[in-house]
Amino acid sequence: MWNIPEREFLLNPPRGFVFRQMHAEAQLLPDGRIAVSEKWFRHPPEIREFIVEHERGHIWEKRVLWGDDPDNTFKILDSETFGSMKDGAPTFIVSTFNLSEAMAESYAVYMTTPDELKRDYPRAFYFIEAMLQGASVDDAIELSSDYSISTLDAYWGSVP
Repeated sequence: MWNIPEREFLLNPPRGFVFRQMHAEAQLLPDGRIAVSEKWFRHPPEIREFIVEHERGHIWEKRVLWGDDPDNTFKILDSETFGSMKDGAPTFIVSTFNLSEAMAESYAVYMTTPDELKRDYPRAFYFIEAMLQGASVDDAIELSSDYSISTLDAYWGSVP
């Protein structure tokens, strides 16, 4: 899938995918399909895979944030699983200032290079792992709370 040439993709798109002319490399569509643009084909296979996993991460984060409990978003923000809310300013992991993007990006790292997420952002790693194994948001927060948000010295919101 990740090595598919653009022409082959255009003639026979893989199930769940569509080609679109757009500014972004890929985008999750409202119907759940993932649209890719010509920019996606310029990347090596491992980057293509990461981009698609990021878009799939949006499906996952929407289920988590807007699932059974309307308070999930606030619970996750309060737990600082994907970043810090110190001094009233959000600072999310993986270079973003948006919870949705932080979760999608973390999901993509979990799916493509899980050891990297576990090493750099252990709390997010264990939260995602618990959720994918069927835990509730409350249980995933509790299970992951023993781990630091980040082990990186450069992390803006350095908290234990």
